[in-house]
Amino acid sequence: AKCRAACSGAASSSSSEVVAASAAAAAPSQWPSIGSRPSRARRCTASAAGEAAASLAIADAAAAAAVETGPFGRLPGSPALALGKFDALHVGHKALADRARALGHEPWLLSFSGMAEVLGWPQRLPLVAPEHRPALLRSWGDVRERVLPFQEVRQLSPEQFVDLLADTLGARAVVCGSNFRFGYRAAGDTEALQRLGREKGLTVAIEDLVPAADTDGTNPAQVSSSAVREALSAGDVARAAQLLGRPHSVCFRRASPTAATAAATAAA
Repeated sequence: AKCRAACSGAASSSSSEVVAASAAAAAPSQWPSIGSRPSRARRCTASAAGEAAASLAIADAAAAAAVETGPFGRLPGSPALALGKFDALHVGHKALADRARALGHEPWLLSFSGMAEVLGWPQRLPLVAPEHRPALLRSWGDVRERVLPFQEVRQLSPEQFVDLLADTLGARAVVCGSNFRFGYRAAGDTEALQRLGREKGLTVAIEDLVPAADTDGTNPAQVSSSAVREALSAGDVARAAQLLGRPHSVCFRRASPTAATAAATAAA
């Protein structure tokens, strides 16, 4: 009777092809190999084994489906999110990534694209070429990055933003600088992030801004992408390297012969 109930329950449930394949693969191994009809007890054992295999397959499929692609897909593993714009990837940004790792989770940078277009800021070239970012983040200890379109999150309230971090992206912890603001019209500050994070079961760490005096010890200030740009504009590559924690580099793309010929023709 138990066997018939189990078989009936399995037959009535809707399962994917991978689940059906797992159950079919598991059941024959429980049966005699001589071709004789299995006893009722053996058939029940086979059904139980198949049902167990199906349950495992369902769990595996659910876990795989939980990690989605796209900017709002759930992040894999146990992520700790460092929050910011991360234009320059300077020493202050690295300090956030290091703190995220120190919390015992996998460090991710969470930044936003399209802010200049949405907010009407002047368009500026990135301080780190997109082609260089993955290698640079690996040099920090296999840090990964997720970029969200700012247009799609700009009107979230502070509460909705924290819901996005915890429920949609699957964050276990968040880290930010002491001047971080979030939510529509920057309504949320670090105190709000700590309060809302606790309500969602998140570990929240607030980092002091990293100070960076000039190379001669004067002009104490915080490390920032703006300070890096100012140093480069002034030709002070030593100051830029101090802020970045590495020499600044420039990425060039070599034009193909066809493109170069077309450009020369157009110029003529």
